[in-house]
Amino acid sequence: MFILIDGEILRVLVNSSAQIKCDVGSSLPDDKVLLVVWYKNNLPIYSYDTRGAHAGTPSHWRDEDVLEDRAVFRTHKEPAELIINPVKDVRLPSDCSYSTIMTTKPSDVDNVPLASSTEANVSKVSGKQFNNSVAMPPQQPSIFNERRLRIDSRAGPYEEGGNLEVTCVVYGASKKHKFTQWLI
Repeated sequence: MFILIDGEILRVLVNSSAQIKCDVGSSLPDDKVLLVVWYKNNLPIYSYDTRGAHAGTPSHWRDEDVLEDRAVFRTHKEPAELIINPVKDVRLPSDCSYSTIMTTKPSDVDNVPLASSTEANVSKVSGKQFNNSVAMPPQQPSIFNERRLRIDSRAGPYEEGGNLEVTCVVYGASKKHKFTQWLI
């Protein structure tokens, strides 16, 4: 699951699904999406294209080196979303952006020429940038006693008033975690 904070940072757990929202809505009648392109470091990694030959059946393209077969753009939801599943620590774009090109009937106000598009009737070109933060959850903690032997269930027995020395070891976390202990 993803969390979008302040519209700029996307935080997601590795091996989970990221749903990256994309506003393709418009208040203009007869407006439709022509092209949505997702970028990583200014290089396209995913596109949704309804222009020309793709008008009846949109074309979905993805950079296999970056996304493999883990990404799909869903337009049936509002807002639309790019779904990456599962998220991999080294493969999820860390600096992403997307651009959306919409078209409608021509008007003097909305007619904006695009060098990269053959469409003449463009009503909206929008984009968004965000950064991703992929969190690696920790593995199961291992607890060791003072003799460095692993404690699998219970420690002890220990004498009342004696010393208890244990070490907690956790691997795999992407961030430092806080360790709290309680006396019971």
